[in-house]
Amino acid sequence: RLKSWIYTDGNGNEVIYYHQEPRGILVYDSSGYMHVQIHKPDRVVFSANDHFDGLVEEIVPAYQSYLAYYGKYRLESPNIMIHEVEGSLFPNWENNIQRRFAKIEKDQLTLTTPPMLAKGEPLEFTLQWNRIT
Repeated sequence: RLKSWIYTDGNGNEVIYYHQEPRGILVYDSSGYMHVQIHKPDRVVFSANDHFDGLVEEIVPAYQSYLAYYGKYRLESPNIMIHEVEGSLFPNWENNIQRRFAKIEKDQLTLTTPPMLAKGEPLEFTLQWNRIT
């Protein structure tokens, strides 16, 4: 389960991303596939209970408060995890590689991104995950 999600801005400041208590799950299975889903808590529901009938003013915040992708994974080195994205809510990631610097301590996995464009600037994201037992 996702414990925290922060980014480091160009000035070296750590900033909470999404929320102080983001929600999320990351799964690596034994067949070499992974999937991740992250969202802000307390998302606003659409006025219509129809998946394809959201208003633009509902769809934009829903999209901006959720991240999800899946694909194959592999270790490039002991500290570098590769996610080979097959499908993503953000279509630009499809058929691309997402590289993560990985560190495991006890039941916690920390994944850090190389700088990536977000909010109009290159940001480094750090996500801490707790093993579900």
